[in-house]
Amino acid sequence: MEKQKPAWFTDGSAKIGSSGRTWTAVAYCPQTETVLFNKGTAGSSNQAELRAVALVIDSLPHGDKAYIYTDSWAVYKGLTTWLPAWQQQDWKIHGRPLWGGSEDWQQIGKKAQQCQIRVGHVDAHASLVTGKKA
Repeated sequence: MEKQKPAWFTDGSAKIGSSGRTWTAVAYCPQTETVLFNKGTAGSSNQAELRAVALVIDSLPHGDKAYIYTDSWAVYKGLTTWLPAWQQQDWKIHGRPLWGGSEDWQQIGKKAQQCQIRVGHVDAHASLVTGKKA
């Protein structure tokens, strides 16, 4: 029987406080109850979302498999659609550097080629709708 691929749920946020802009990235794998966490300065929420995915990808051994779920449409589309075009365009969009930093995208793209990764999108901040009546 094949080993089940771990599922990772990622999130990131940024805020401006008394010490300036800070970001936080987190990834959680419920199967192993593993939490990966990182903090930094001078970054946006999109960058934090990207760093959360990078935490997972960086933790995977060569050839390993994983499902990664993000609530960021920008990160999801970047990983599933835009990455090959950015690579062909020298990691730029219309001659401008990529959001999130081209180094992060290059590192993610390279590592993703060495592993078997599936990426999904979840609406984490949507209202919960159930079939139950109040």
